[in-house]
Amino acid sequence: MKKKICILGSTGSIGCNTLDLIDQYKGKYEVTTLTANKNAKKLAEQAIKFQAKNIVICDESKYKELKELLSGYDINIFSGHKELINMSGLQYDITIVGIMGMIAIKPIMKAIGNSKVIGLANKESIVCAGDFIINKAKKSFTKIIPLDSEHNAIFQVFEENNRENIDKIVLTASGGPFLNKNIEELKFITPEQAACHPNWKMGAKISVDCANMVNKGLEVIEACKLFNLDIDKVDAIIHPESIIHGMVYYSDGSVLSQMAYHDMKTSISTVFEYPKRIKFNYTQLNFAEIGLLNFQKITQERFPLFYLAKQAYKLGSYALITFNIANEIAVETFLQKKISFLGINKLIQGSVSKATSVEITSLEDVLYYSKEMKLKIKNYIIY
Repeated sequence: MKKKICILGSTGSIGCNTLDLIDQYKGKYEVTTLTANKNAKKLAEQAIKFQAKNIVICDESKYKELKELLSGYDINIFSGHKELINMSGLQYDITIVGIMGMIAIKPIMKAIGNSKVIGLANKESIVCAGDFIINKAKKSFTKIIPLDSEHNAIFQVFEENNRENIDKIVLTASGGPFLNKNIEELKFITPEQAACHPNWKMGAKISVDCANMVNKGLEVIEACKLFNLDIDKVDAIIHPESIIHGMVYYSDGSVLSQMAYHDMKTSISTVFEYPKRIKFNYTQLNFAEIGLLNFQKITQERFPLFYLAKQAYKLGSYALITFNIANEIAVETFLQKKISFLGINKLIQGSVSKATSVEITSLEDVLYYSKEMKLKIKNYIIY
């Protein structure tokens, strides 16, 4: 029987790579549901090619366009965030979450218990609501597999039965496109420059997050929650070649790492037949051609937001929500050319410094304070 698959965010990088893999296994997987934010044309093309039964366009203004593009096809077409949540709650073998931002929390919670396996590529949900998501997944016997290359790497070499013998885990970071620029030059970085990642093909927002190492700070926090580790046992290191994606240090001096060329399909492929692996068309590592692998420390002077993310984690859930929302707003404002690249630092630092101690006891608290914080930050931005 074919495995039923739902892809939340099918027109983005994660979604497209997932469909590329499925295309290599024609007849084995059934693409049941596809969703997108506003790219109606691409969503329609995917729905036709993979014969999807259900599709959701979150931007309701694109519904008419989508209906016209799919006129004559037997496909159920829905629009709006409410329908995104509803479709996430259908029965699937696999749900791939490629949606960015806090908007993914409700669909993820709906998918838990209704999908056997969830491939998760949404760090904001784990950073801000990880305790609630992971606890529900355990109770519902839904397996969550992280799709970010670093967390997926740790997932592959983390020996759960040797947990007490794990000294630490280390995630790697490319260093971004401005690793070798002096700090003064960073004042003049444009959105176009920041959106170009040296190794990975990604969207603008995530590329900016990588350029100032916010992404790596959030990934350290995500790793703490995914693998139930104290933050003192999770670190990151700059590795410009992006060949090693994650390392687990064991108490006998051994270090197990996962290595591969930077291709998201490697991480995504672990979801389809877990715990077995699948074979797909990939480029095999050639160490003779690679030659040297380089590493360097993430310094606080150059990447202050990496350290601020770790500080926010220690301050508690409210500070984490503040950090995450402030970053979303800061990057959006930078991409609109309303603040400078270094202005992102100032906005996030200022927001976290104002964060008070508020107890977060439920998922509703997470969503309420996220919405409240978004309004607060937008109100005191000075362009």
